[in-house]
Amino acid sequence: MPDIVGQNAFPAKYAVLNAGFQQAEYASANPKYKSIWEPKNWTVASTDPRPGCKVPSSYSVTIYAWKD
Repeated sequence: MPDIVGQNAFPAKYAVLNAGFQQAEYASANPKYKSIWEPKNWTVASTDPRPGCKVPSSYSVTIYAWKD
């Protein structure tokens, strides 16, 4: 799993897909927001799996993003 924490959420998703994962989805890490509509306005707070973890490419990656 690549380390995308701190990056803009929009290109970060493509970094995950380019790393060979088949699926990546966004989730809000900010309780003020339930969903992410414009990922370019968000910053990656964490991921599941965590950066550096070795998991199969079929694993669905969740990108938790933050917006003030």
